[in-house]
Amino acid sequence: MQHSVEVTSRQYDCLEFIREYNAEHGKLPSQPMIARAIHSPQSSIFMMFQRLIDKGVIHRDRLWCREYSVIADYCLKI
Repeated sequence: MQHSVEVTSRQYDCLEFIREYNAEHGKLPSQPMIARAIHSPQSSIFMMFQRLIDKGVIHRDRLWCREYSVIADYCLKI
C-alpha cells in the first residue's frame, strides 16, 4: 500500500478539483481550468504542479507536456 503524501491546503484544493473534474468529465482538466476553478493565477498553478511533481503526487513525462496523471495518495498537511 502506498503512503499518503502531505500537501498544502492550496495543493489539496487543486488535487480535489482535478479528482472531481475527472470523475464528472472522464478526463483531466487543463492548468488554465484549474486556475479559474480555484481562483489562482495560472503561473501559481504551474509552480504548484512543479512542487507536486517533486513530491511524487503528479507524474508528467515531459515538463511542457499537457498530459499528466495523479499517481500518489495525498492528505492535507495540518
